[in-house]
Amino acid sequence: MSTRILFLSQHSHPRLRYVVRQVFEEWLGLKVEWQLQDGSEVVSGIPAIQYGGTDTGRGLFIPAHPYLDGGVGVYGECIWHQGVPSFFSVNGNEGKDIPFDVLALIFFFLSRHEEYGVHGSSDHLGRFSSQASLARQHGFLHLPVVDYWLMRLKDLLKDRYKQLGGADNRYTFEMTYDIDYFWAYRQRPLWHQAGGILKSAFTGQWLHLVRRIQVLTGVSRDPFFTFQTLHDLHQQYEICPRFFVLVGDFRGLDRANSWRRPAVRRAIQALSKEGPIGLHPSVASSADLSILRAEKQRLEEILGRQVTISRQHFLNMTLPETYRQLIEVGITDDYTLGFADVTGFRASTTRAFRWYDLEKEEETALRVHPFVCMDVALRRQSGGNPERALQTVKTHAEVVRSAQGILRLVWHNSSFYDLEGWAGWDRVHAELLRDPVGPL
Repeated sequence: MSTRILFLSQHSHPRLRYVVRQVFEEWLGLKVEWQLQDGSEVVSGIPAIQYGGTDTGRGLFIPAHPYLDGGVGVYGECIWHQGVPSFFSVNGNEGKDIPFDVLALIFFFLSRHEEYGVHGSSDHLGRFSSQASLARQHGFLHLPVVDYWLMRLKDLLKDRYKQLGGADNRYTFEMTYDIDYFWAYRQRPLWHQAGGILKSAFTGQWLHLVRRIQVLTGVSRDPFFTFQTLHDLHQQYEICPRFFVLVGDFRGLDRANSWRRPAVRRAIQALSKEGPIGLHPSVASSADLSILRAEKQRLEEILGRQVTISRQHFLNMTLPETYRQLIEVGITDDYTLGFADVTGFRASTTRAFRWYDLEKEEETALRVHPFVCMDVALRRQSGGNPERALQTVKTHAEVVRSAQGILRLVWHNSSFYDLEGWAGWDRVHAELLRDPVGPL
């Protein structure tokens, strides 16, 4: 089996170079050889893709849109082909196997072009709103459109070139956790404990007050410290999760147990035996590179090793600033890309990809790992109904499996506390670990 393929094009703009490398080399496992279309003959017998110009029959033809030559992101009308949306139509290519610029479509979603400088598209925390996304506006947030067109490209190439090899894409499942707090009540300073007791008393939250006292007196376990249960489930179902730990200072939305406490440091070290540990950069760090750098160094000092993966606290990110900061401090892989209010495919893909800095027009080394479901969004979307939430994830899992993609989920160790609306969600979590795709 051969993995060599010629890519025939009239230009080699950085956008085109990036998306060709990402699609054909990294995702499909092919070795791409570029050839500018200058009238020379293609080497006989070598699989080829002709991008743009007039279809000469010298390879699989993909019409070219000016967008990948540095043009503006005018994606045009949404047209559905075989149940999958398409954009970047090119006149005169109706009836062809691919009647639009599929590479432009893929680049548009991977580059997150729609998240750059769009006024009025942010939520109350300044995050890109799902309401502003092209996928939600056109009703396909539930579809990994990029993955479907990738499979279509692969099938067309295999049909035309029987001897063509490449990567064997398979459905996989990844579980990740955000650790905003190790404990709800324990490992807090006295002033915080006093404030919590007074707040519960004055607001009439008697059950919270009783639970707090039970935990502090050793009668009950802390409702957030669920790590033994997680460990047992991971061992039972052979899951190797990733954990993202908040070690920011106590301020604003960043309210973690203090990283200075020996018990917190021991908990982080113990967790590192369960799976890879990543940084959960604080909201405060988003506006200050020195804070981000200090938090990364802090976590590395606790672990005794380098930290290269991260996910933003509250999914708080803006492009291109956040990703540039992560690169600056040595983060190589980020897991932030997803929505906090709904489930679905923010970048229309389940696969990891390198981030392209659209303002600098250059590919970076930062790898982006998108997720489809976060527990908080599931609860909001399902109206707090665990059974409905479980069915939502199972539906997404079937879609991801059909696209031979990666089902990546986000959970919190704190998302099991019945007094905070999580009664029954332990079964949802356990069922997802047991069988992410199987029947209810």
